[in-house]
Amino acid sequence: MGHSDYQQSWDFNFEGQFLGFWGHKPGKLKYLWLGFSDENVQIKLPKELRISLRLILQPGDHVRILGRGQLDRATGELKLKARRVISLPVKSEQSSEPLASPLPPILSQDPLQGKTASVRSGAKILVCQKSKCLKKGGKQMLQSLEKALRDRNLQEQVKIERTGCMKCCSSAPNFVIMPGKHRYRHIRPQSIPALLEKHYGHL
Repeated sequence: MGHSDYQQSWDFNFEGQFLGFWGHKPGKLKYLWLGFSDENVQIKLPKELRISLRLILQPGDHVRILGRGQLDRATGELKLKARRVISLPVKSEQSSEPLASPLPPILSQDPLQGKTASVRSGAKILVCQKSKCLKKGGKQMLQSLEKALRDRNLQEQVKIERTGCMKCCSSAPNFVIMPGKHRYRHIRPQSIPALLEKHYGHL
């Protein structure tokens, strides 16, 4: 069975709210966060768009992004790369155009429970599960987050997503609390309950 048998690729046409840029080094903002339909997705930007978009886009702007997506069925890793980003200053209330190709079901389901999660206001925790984070306590971190959510009856309100490398291996284990893109590194498991209370105590 060839490598292509494990890959699922498609063209996407997403419309949503620009949430911000992201990169592991200052000035190297390779990705943008897009929010739509209760999902926040990370999309890689081609080099020729990075500088111009940083000068144009502001968090909260309405945008349309055309690009190519690829899902590795073996690992569950999803990669999205933009080809074109269009700023839409005013969202048309009469527009009912659907996404050209929606995200695979894997993004609309809880990857740990295998069922649709009831997520409030984009509440989710992105947990790196690549090799370096796993070696530095990433698995234990994931288990601690799951337990802390269960203890507070938040498992249906806050979704946990296992992600690929966040490009911060030296500070592993890494996770990001959404909404707001709050990045945490080198966090001890005993500190997790306080963090969840800080961010999700209102749920």
